[in-house]
Amino acid sequence: MERVNWDNTLLDWTKLKSGSLNPDKTFLFYMVSVAMYCISFYFLFMKHLPSEYIIFIFIFCMNTIFPFIWIKDLLSIDSENLFAHRLVVYRNIGVVVALSLQFISLFFVLLKNENVRKMKILSINENNNRQKTENLNTNDEGTEKADRIIAIIFVTITTLIWGVIGVAFSDNNIIKTDSTDSPLFETIRWLLNQPYQFIHNFEIAWHNFMDRIHVSPLVKAFGMYCLTFIVTLFGLFVRIPNFKHPRQHNAIDRFNIVNMGHIFPAFFLRNLDKYRSFSVFILSLIVSLCFATIIMFALKMPNNIVIGSSFIGLAVFLGGFLGKRKELFPDAVSVKNLIFFFLSAIFAMVGTPVVLAGVQLLLELFSTTLNFNGRLLYSAIFIFTGLLFTMFGLGVYQKWVSNANGKSMQMFIVTLVTMAFSLFTAINTKYKVSLGIYELIKTIMQLLLVYVTPFALVVLALVQFIFSYRNYMKYKQFEKIKV
Repeated sequence: MERVNWDNTLLDWTKLKSGSLNPDKTFLFYMVSVAMYCISFYFLFMKHLPSEYIIFIFIFCMNTIFPFIWIKDLLSIDSENLFAHRLVVYRNIGVVVALSLQFISLFFVLLKNENVRKMKILSINENNNRQKTENLNTNDEGTEKADRIIAIIFVTITTLIWGVIGVAFSDNNIIKTDSTDSPLFETIRWLLNQPYQFIHNFEIAWHNFMDRIHVSPLVKAFGMYCLTFIVTLFGLFVRIPNFKHPRQHNAIDRFNIVNMGHIFPAFFLRNLDKYRSFSVFILSLIVSLCFATIIMFALKMPNNIVIGSSFIGLAVFLGGFLGKRKELFPDAVSVKNLIFFFLSAIFAMVGTPVVLAGVQLLLELFSTTLNFNGRLLYSAIFIFTGLLFTMFGLGVYQKWVSNANGKSMQMFIVTLVTMAFSLFTAINTKYKVSLGIYELIKTIMQLLLVYVTPFALVVLALVQFIFSYRNYMKYKQFEKIKV
């Protein structure tokens, strides 16, 4: 039986008592700066405050000082591996260029704010001077929109840089860095390892508890699924009113659904083309994956050919479907049906293991099993296909997506969420599912932060520079005026 181990974690009482967990002052400066950034983000989007002028000065000063806390440690990290070294150079160039452009952009914002202040003083008389100059509202739609875009990009660049720093200082398999004596590096790496340690220990404790139930893993998982399904469904989502004559009501009206909104709210129609394009992208991805699967298993091609064919197929299908998206899905109902098909596929995915478990339990009563001569694979394909088209056909036939109150669709979503959570708890009785989900999310974030983010930082900083420069030039005529 695996034991829970809290050594070198936040719950390591030995280190807490000895004081060895006290952070370095550089790390304290880093965390205080992050906290001050978060506070400034809040006030940054509260437009036309009396303190708006001071807020931008504060942000400019803080954004100028903050990189000097960590930039030396970041640039000192390198790897002996050639490919990893190139990624490090790519990351460093992206961060430095983005910070430089953002410094210039914020400086233009300060100059523009000063010019706006002068303009407002000149445009009013002394009687209402105090009232009019207490904020930076220009009453110009283009200027206000550009200011908001600059603020959004500033927040985006800052948070992305935090992510880049986190990945650079963390344990990751993409860029295995050499050892360093930086206290900031070691402290951030230690903190970023805490979620893994906590999830790992909780998983061990949970499995040790479940091992005390002396039944087969399949029975244990199926029982946990049923228990979680009932508790979650009626505890979180479904309420049964006290009807005097319940048989006089339709089946769908004999209960109320709470804590679950409509899947197609009012803004769905306002953003129909965005939903249509995204749905077509998902459809292209699914079709290309099916195409790759056929190449891999039916034609038995090498992996490099399969990967290349997958990307080519995705480009072809995506271009074709996007070009004909309005002909394929001309109205809101067709887009809703496509989304419902995707949801039905997810329903079939989370429902297939449950049906297989039930069938396996029944077969065990007759001393037989599905784990023989490919029965399990064929059964899974048959059950998945049956659940997919049964649910989709039932929803289309009964017009769930176009129902006036949408209660049938709401119940479908509630059931889907409950099934997914119940399946998670059922599998977690035997396997470390939480740890696997955490590792998956962590890997995806690391891939994006290593390969995509440095380039994205430069692009965002360029866009921010363009908007800030345009705003500055718009009010440059007031620059030399003395007030």
